Amino acid sequence: MNHLIAAEWLKQSRQRALLFWGFAAVPLFVTLVAFALETVTPGALHSQLGVGLHPIRSAMRAVGIAGNPMAQLFFAVGAAAIFGVEYRHSAWRHVVPRAGRTPLVAAKFGVFALLALGSLLLAAGGDLLASLLPALARGIPVADAPPATLWHLACAFLVSLLELLTLGGAVALMAVLTRSTLGAILPPFLLSFLAAGAQALYLPSGDQLARIPLPSFAADAVRTWIWAQPEEPGASAGAAAFATFVLIAWAAGTFAAAALVFNRQDLGAE
Repeated sequence: MNHLIAAEWLKQSRQRALLFWGFAAVPLFVTLVAFALETVTPGALHSQLGVGLHPIRSAMRAVGIAGNPMAQLFFAVGAAAIFGVEYRHSAWRHVVPRAGRTPLVAAKFGVFALLALGSLLLAAGGDLLASLLPALARGIPVADAPPATLWHLACAFLVSLLELLTLGGAVALMAVLTRSTLGAILPPFLLSFLAAGAQALYLPSGDQLARIPLPSFAADAVRTWIWAQPEEPGASAGAAAFATFVLIAWAAGTFAAAALVFNRQDLGAE
């Protein structure tokens, strides 16, 4: 597997434009927005409001961009570049005889997971730097308000990574089923977009979100549990645990389905 992942990484490194738009564009946008907001916000405003800078809360919001449907469109483009490149260039018939089919799909999923992890790290790190440097230069105090500890940040990071893994699994499955890059991108994006629209329309609570077994609802249920104030509880711990299980099941299930279909697929013309 190490050799397959290394070979897959080398292969994907040649698709620089697609990988940039898929995995670097979103954290770059987050960093630029954070820098712009901190630059144009007068330092006196912080003093008048009696609040300081909240870097961990800001980083938690930054990694939460993984739940935004428009951001997921970019990540879906990156995932489609990974899972659809052999179909696009009719290269599978040259690759499959050299390794088992399931390890080939697993290597692609591993590379996607690494790139998604790196993208979220860039988003969090870029937001921290863009928020801290201008504020500290102007003497704005740094003091996070709860819930904002490193543990909260780690939880927010992990739920965003799980949500991206479910997206990657869905794109992998659609890439195998449709043998098309566009066909791999559109269905997962439309599902995410419709889920976000339904959530905005009906405004379900944290526990209600957890009862809907879709990745977008499950991830938001965990986020409401993470962000809950003591006096304003969000999702319960049990609902958050169930929502986490839903995310893991979606990621594992879509990957397994993609591997199963790929193992039964006729690749003579691919």
